[in-house]
Amino acid sequence: MTTKFWLVIPAAGVGARMAADRPKQYLQIAGRCILEHTLHCFLDHPGLLGAVVCVAVDDPFWPQLPLARDLRIRRAPGGRERADSVLAGLDSLLAGGADSDDWVLVHDAARPNLTPADLDRLLDSLTDDPVGGLLAVPVRDTLKRVGSDGRVLETVDRSVIWQAYTPQMFRLGALREALAQALEEGVAVTDEASAMEWAGQSPRLIEGRADNLKVTRPEDLHYLQSRWPQDRLSRTVASVCPALGIFAQVAIQRVGQLVHGAVDRLLQFAGIVGDRQWIASFHSCLDLAAQGQWIASFHSCLDLAALVLWATLERVLVGEMNFDPGEVVLVALELVPDATANVVLEVHRGGDVLTTVDQNLHNHVLM
Repeated sequence: MTTKFWLVIPAAGVGARMAADRPKQYLQIAGRCILEHTLHCFLDHPGLLGAVVCVAVDDPFWPQLPLARDLRIRRAPGGRERADSVLAGLDSLLAGGADSDDWVLVHDAARPNLTPADLDRLLDSLTDDPVGGLLAVPVRDTLKRVGSDGRVLETVDRSVIWQAYTPQMFRLGALREALAQALEEGVAVTDEASAMEWAGQSPRLIEGRADNLKVTRPEDLHYLQSRWPQDRLSRTVASVCPALGIFAQVAIQRVGQLVHGAVDRLLQFAGIVGDRQWIASFHSCLDLAAQGQWIASFHSCLDLAALVLWATLERVLVGEMNFDPGEVVLVALELVPDATANVVLEVHRGGDVLTTVDQNLHNHVLM
């Protein structure tokens, strides 16, 4: 039997540590913003009854998202602190007809890598629990307690320390009461579980995956950018046919290699074989696609400055250094998260690399 649940996403934070031009939940990864990815972790689940996204009253980004018009999702005003936002979301659910005994899941807006298996494990483990609980991960590293002078006072026993993740799952009425009372008493609650603990309850920890990370710093975003395109395509293939999922990564790379020749023939047929910029455009797509970087490849194809950079390098090698065009090989067109394009070309002859050109294009937004 599928456990039914409501969802609350507090998304009113600004993410100052990301040093970006917008709140971190609206930063882009693989063609969608983080908040969209987060919501899609839940929207296809058969147990979802509805969702509330709690955003700042003057948030200009949420109304622009396609999901803002999804009838399953309603908007609630975010508050100064996380607890204020969650409380507003719970009140919105109750006003919309949710019952106090219904399960509600609260999930971080900037935690977009939740797997379906972890979500199901949480729901299945807690469906009959008298309190509720949360996904968590045992601490792996050695922990030190330090003094005000920055020196180690002691080593903490990590066997009893867990990192609290989300979703966190509680009965709607019980969580609302705990949060409201904690806020009224001026208690600092950093997550829903801490509010329930303050109310005298003992939430249950359900072990989840460590890669259900919260995007807090730029390196977290870079990590997801490096992993997602190929991982998510493989997951999509696997969801259609599990047997194919095993071979998805190899298939992606092989298809990219095979299509190169076909594209060359199409370009010749179209009469633009001499246009190095267009050839570069097509092949940049293929090379990036062979690495699984599907979304990035389309952006690079359409990015004029990156193509001009490539075409200029080829012109130097072919037009001024007199290398044959067929000897010029693209080695890499990397899209670096700090808005840099890195183009690497090599000249191959007789199995040897005669020369390498490695050029960076800085301060140009590609993603």
